[in-house]
Amino acid sequence: IHTRIGLCSFSEEQIIENLSSVYSTIVNNKPDGVKGSLIDSASICSSMGPGITIDLDNLRESVVN
Repeated sequence: IHTRIGLCSFSEEQIIENLSSVYSTIVNNKPDGVKGSLIDSASICSSMGPGITIDLDNLRESVVN
């Protein structure tokens, strides 16, 4: 899934909130017959910049808290 979670004008908190929202929406709408994790990896980047890998364990923790 490729989606925009923020703009340069957004605060760090707004971007984290949007990322958490996208992650939880994907996880909460997992089809019943699908086993395992839907997300193997995640990264974030600017339009023309290199991707930075997101630690999924930290992302899961931030969504739970």
